Amino acid sequence: MLRFIKLLFQLIMSPARGWEDISAEGIDPSRLARTGFFPLTVMMGLAVFLQGVYHLEHTFVKLLDLAVIEFVAFFVSYFIATHFMSTYIYRFTDSIPSEKRNHTYVLMGQSLLALSLLVQNCLPFDIDLVLFLGIYTAIVLWRGDRYMAVREESVGRFMIFTILTVIVPPFLIIFIFNLIL
Repeated sequence: MLRFIKLLFQLIMSPARGWEDISAEGIDPSRLARTGFFPLTVMMGLAVFLQGVYHLEHTFVKLLDLAVIEFVAFFVSYFIATHFMSTYIYRFTDSIPSEKRNHTYVLMGQSLLALSLLVQNCLPFDIDLVLFLGIYTAIVLWRGDRYMAVREESVGRFMIFTILTVIVPPFLIIFIFNLIL
């Protein structure tokens, strides 16, 4: 977990150098998910219950619904994003990056989003921190273009693809479930 947090904060502080360090470490993505991403999403979901302290109008059931929705959104989005990344990455690269890199790229991008929601859930007021950090996550993922071996002329299209597959799905799932509930 500490290794995961270290890599996550390296990406936040210096995205290009962070991706170089991730490449050099060569961490197994399943281990990264088990020891970093999934515990982070659980903490993010549990942090929803802090809103009950700040907003007394929220019932336990509503907070439980929100916690489950946030966790499920990131859990499902991870698999959606890795599927699309693995299926369509060849359109942006000369040599197809390994599945390991595809999974790591998605894990780190969604971990940054989960971290922003964790912070948002801990605050007593609503701010557009998630929106700002979503934009920053796009910048961090953009700096991972060399990590993913993206051709220089395809970086723009790759970023649109990355935003639509890594950043949008968790928020879209949360939005849809909030409409239903």
